[in-house]
Amino acid sequence: TRKAYVTNARFMKRYEDSIGKVLYISDIDGKFKDAFMKYCRDNGYPESTLKGQLQRLKAVCLFAESRGVAIHNQVKNLSKGIKKQASQNVFLTPSEIDDIIALELEDKLLETARDWLVISCFIGQRSVSLLKLTKDNIHTGSNTIRLTQVKTKASVVIPILPQVSAILKRYKGGFPPQLSKSTAHNYSLYNTAIKEVCRLAGINEMVKGRVTSVGDRKSEIVVKPKYMFVTSHIGRRSLCTNFYGKINQQLIQSVT
Repeated sequence: TRKAYVTNARFMKRYEDSIGKVLYISDIDGKFKDAFMKYCRDNGYPESTLKGQLQRLKAVCLFAESRGVAIHNQVKNLSKGIKKQASQNVFLTPSEIDDIIALELEDKLLETARDWLVISCFIGQRSVSLLKLTKDNIHTGSNTIRLTQVKTKASVVIPILPQVSAILKRYKGGFPPQLSKSTAHNYSLYNTAIKEVCRLAGINEMVKGRVTSVGDRKSEIVVKPKYMFVTSHIGRRSLCTNFYGKINQQLIQSVT
């Protein structure tokens, strides 16, 4: 939450720089909202970003009001009427995961990345937690994986499904090795490698996806081969999508 408000402050500073004016609480009204919405849309920000920034700004204004600062009565409507765009996130289907599992790879790095990718599709963890897993996280008595998530600090117990068990056996009862000794490089290597793995597995159906330009923060919906949209987060999406309606929803929530 703290990071979200720091991001909001930086966002508002960029907006101030664009209009050449310092904004005060008293400036936040309906006219501000209209101008801010135009700025965000002209610069290619998705509606979800626009809505999120206005929701946080509204919270800041209400906090100021609780400390005796006068605010405009239109502040309460800052985030109203803005609909978030439909998600364009892709996931791997069960048949695509089977194709990835069956893929014969000579490159050791790609093979390791493939194994981590398959594991992620059946345990649904963020890469920051996924790639830290070791043999110590395996509880053989209950045939589960136990970990504390890096981001949320939540304790999670995940059943070891056959697809994961087969991979663990190949690594003598443990997880695949890291792709790099450098933590930061490990994540970037993984993201790059799993795209190539999916390309080799023939996951090239043309699909819609959202891409963001890092330099100008703009995003847009484009049509590209599916493998090009594969990132480390695809394991979480795949688990949630593929198991939804097939197992207890609370179990999916507790795992992810």
